[in-house]
Amino acid sequence: MNEVERATTHEGENREPDNGTIRNGSEAQDGVPPRGQGKQRGHNNRKKTNHRPETKDGKKSRGKQTRKQPQATHSHPHIQIKSEDRQTALTQVHQLYEQLLQPTLSIYPQHHTTSNESIDFIMNNYAYINQDFIKTNPRLTDKTHRQQFHHQMRQIINRQAILFSIDIEAWELNNRTITEIGVAIYDPRRQGTNCIVPNFTKLHIRVLENMHRLNGKFVVDHALHFIGEPTLILNMYDAVVLIQSLFDYFFKPHGSNNNDDNDDELQTYLVGHEVSGDIKWLSSLGIQFPPKLPTLDTLQIVKITHGQQNLSLGKSLRKLDLPHVFLHNAGNDAYYTLLLCLKLMDPGVRSLYKLDLCIDKKLMMSEEEKVAAKEEKKKQRQEKLERREMRKLNKKLGIPLADGEEGEDEEEIDAGQLKGNAEKKKKKSRKKKLDNHNVAQSVHCSASNALLYVFGGKPLPGDEEEEVESEATEEEHGAEEKGIKSTLN
Repeated sequence: MNEVERATTHEGENREPDNGTIRNGSEAQDGVPPRGQGKQRGHNNRKKTNHRPETKDGKKSRGKQTRKQPQATHSHPHIQIKSEDRQTALTQVHQLYEQLLQPTLSIYPQHHTTSNESIDFIMNNYAYINQDFIKTNPRLTDKTHRQQFHHQMRQIINRQAILFSIDIEAWELNNRTITEIGVAIYDPRRQGTNCIVPNFTKLHIRVLENMHRLNGKFVVDHALHFIGEPTLILNMYDAVVLIQSLFDYFFKPHGSNNNDDNDDELQTYLVGHEVSGDIKWLSSLGIQFPPKLPTLDTLQIVKITHGQQNLSLGKSLRKLDLPHVFLHNAGNDAYYTLLLCLKLMDPGVRSLYKLDLCIDKKLMMSEEEKVAAKEEKKKQRQEKLERREMRKLNKKLGIPLADGEEGEDEEEIDAGQLKGNAEKKKKKSRKKKLDNHNVAQSVHCSASNALLYVFGGKPLPGDEEEEVESEATEEEHGAEEKGIKSTLN
């Protein structure tokens, strides 16, 4: 082995791997190199080295050489939960949720579904009323896609589908850092035969390790404003155990052992607004999904009407007149996404709002029309630039502008000022802090206690104290009444 090979192998032994540790066991702190690195062998460390980068002509530049510091990443590792913890949580979910279903099942002994004749009548009327929109919509011309979409509508109308909505909120400075997890569940078994307002299960989790990483610079921070109460504060391991147990229970294979005879008819859909991003985030945490994961993406359903326009959750809710508040809270977003999905899959709502009508003109154009429209737009842009350059030249030469040109200049200036003022207002509005009365109650608990709070009806710590105080006051009032009666007697 020559000297060059010895040097390279010696440097390779002390090279720092990707996980922030070196092979000799010493750990590297954030932004600080391990002991022994950053020093030149055979030279005094106090002496300044005067190495300057050479330019193309061979001369050394005089600019200061800035050293790149390693940036600390806060992405979560792939968490491996213990099999016994996973099984224990699944058993607890099964027991608590069966107890939650019991009151409804005792009144309605069998899971109520509509007859197939009624469903066929509804869907045939829907297809007849919207046949012109469906035939001309490019996103519904594919027969396979259209039949699958209508089959999903049939399942939801006939109460044969459980909708499991999920939303993830990440830190704005590092999107791989998960700060909140929200879940909302619609289960037809919890709805009565003539139920007017559906019952939902809502869940909001804040990750304990990342509670100090707050949004507010680029994304509105509403982590404290969950409308379902309470917000559950869990460490990352317990959060993964809890979410995994919910997936194991609600996405169990058909025909599994359960108490409900009609459970094999139910199919669970994972609902989300651009649900593929939420699946990637959960996979990065170590959540294991079933081999076949049916999904309903509300963004793709909205695109049936709006084409390539990427409508946010807030815009989609406003399109369907759904009131909402405190978006960018994972629990609220999951709940509103579930409401949006139920409304988008209703044939009556689709007919009322004409949701099968494609309003995106680009999708309705042929290839020749698209090319012609592109050329026309390019021509208009070029003419606008030429007029602007001509006005600048006339202004320099002192030539007075025509009335129309002056008005056009004023319109451009006014539009720019309005746009700048609107952007400033938006930036200022993000910095505004909300009042304390909007803050939801939060509970720091484990995965087991979280299931008791959500499914078992366990009272919150503050509610337990109120119950004790109310019982004590009732006892005091009872003693006072007894004393008054004894004195009167």
